[in-house]
This record gives sequence, structure tokens and C-alpha cells, in this order.
Amino acid sequence: MTHDLALPPIRCERFELISCTVAFMEAVLARDLDAAARALDVRLPASEWLDETDPHFRMRLAQIARDLSEHEWLTRAIVLPSREMIGRIGFHGPPDASGAAELGYTIDAPWRRRGYAADAARCMMRWARDAHGVRRFRVSIAPDNAPSLAMAAGLGFVRTGEQIDEIDGLEYVFELEIA
Repeated sequence: MTHDLALPPIRCERFELISCTVAFMEAVLARDLDAAARALDVRLPASEWLDETDPHFRMRLAQIARDLSEHEWLTRAIVLPSREMIGRIGFHGPPDASGAAELGYTIDAPWRRRGYAADAARCMMRWARDAHGVRRFRVSIAPDNAPSLAMAAGLGFVRTGEQIDEIDGLEYVFELEIA
């Protein structure tokens, strides 16, 4: 893929959310971690995250190839002021026909249980509301993912159903409307 967007970061209180560029995702998939770090000007976490990220980045690159306008909605690196990347967050794409935008996120193991995922989710939802008028959000969480279930409840998400994800299996679906 030869095109890339220069999307501005989303500035949050404790970190910024930097769009994962095509160059970054392609470098990660090629395991050229020096090039990946340079692409976002970050220090990458230890390599445990790579295998779980490969299918995700392949899917996001395919979305961008189909419709470049979706890029701004997709994966962003969560980057501390020290330039350390501690996780990723983004929407699965623009809002669906019902007007809901679905969030997905992961925080790398050394940084979990510090409120980064909740802060990043609040920041992404605020961006979607302010930039695009989105007020309805969705998360899908595995029933055994107690930290994410607790985070969703803490943010005010309400369980609205369940689904079978072709990759992750059973997931509970939660939604939140914001003012």
C-alpha cells in the first residue's frame, strides 16, 4: 500500500493517541520494529504484543485499502509523554447504520490496571462526539475478561446482548449513549 494519511494525534490528559499509519502497520507485520518505531516516533513495547496484533493490522490495512476515509476511525497507539507506546485503541470503523461506533482496545501487560484503557476510551469517545457528532458507543467483551467488564461498567456501558465473534468466540455486547 503506498498511501498514508497524516492524521493529527488525539491529545488526552495523560497521553496522546497517535494514528497507526500504513507504514507503521506494514513495518510491524514485516517485523521491522526499528522502522515501525520511527514511523510513529515511539518506543515500542516488548514483542509479546506482536502475534496478537498481526491479524488486527491485516484487517485494518484491508479496510484502509477499501476506503481510505475509514483510517481516522481505526487503531491508534496510546503513547505516553515519554514516547513509550503502552497499548492500542480504536474504533472498528465509522459508526454503523444505527449510529453506534464500536471501540476495541488493548493495554500491554506492564501498563494494565492503571486506568489507561478507561482514559483512552473516554478520550476516543470525546473525539468521536466532538469531531463527528457520535453519541452512541459499543464494546464487545469476552465473558471471562473481568478487567474489561469492570471498565465498561465503570464507564457506564450497559449490556445489550451477546454475539459470537468468528475470532474471539462468545462476547457480551455493551452500549453507552453520551451527551
